[in-house]
Amino acid sequence: MSLHTRIPLACPVIATAALLSACGGGQAPQAAEQTVISGRAVDGPLAGATACYDTNDNGRCDSGEPLSEPTTADGSFRIAVAAADAGRHAVVVDVPATAVDADTNAAVGTAFTLRAPATGTGGSQAVFVSPLTKLVQAHMAATGADRATAAALCSSRRARASRR
Repeated sequence: MSLHTRIPLACPVIATAALLSACGGGQAPQAAEQTVISGRAVDGPLAGATACYDTNDNGRCDSGEPLSEPTTADGSFRIAVAAADAGRHAVVVDVPATAVDADTNAAVGTAFTLRAPATGTGGSQAVFVSPLTKLVQAHMAATGADRATAAALCSSRRARASRR
């Protein structure tokens, strides 16, 4: 076989290789980068609750939102979220009636929901979710106050109430 016959046969192979490399080599697209939000759900540490990252900002855990496994005995949870979303949304904790409060070692008896406002910071982070953070979130939603202002107001009201 002469050199002139080998070159035309090699052209389709080279063209196919060039096309594949231009398309990422035929590899599957990479998943979005993720980060972890860890935290604790506490009204007394709550075991058996579920935390979610409220990406649609409606105040509840919906299908398709990043979700934790049930909280551990000390109320700990971990949620894997898209790195681009970290710090942009609230954490919601659904506490079923069967969740156990570590302070009493008994089921809470009535289901309720806790929330913690968005942290405003990116990357892996830790959040604390409690009745107080639920008040902070509610104040932010009702007044448009930023997180620091709402937290300061809720903390000062709580301090005054405890002195009575």
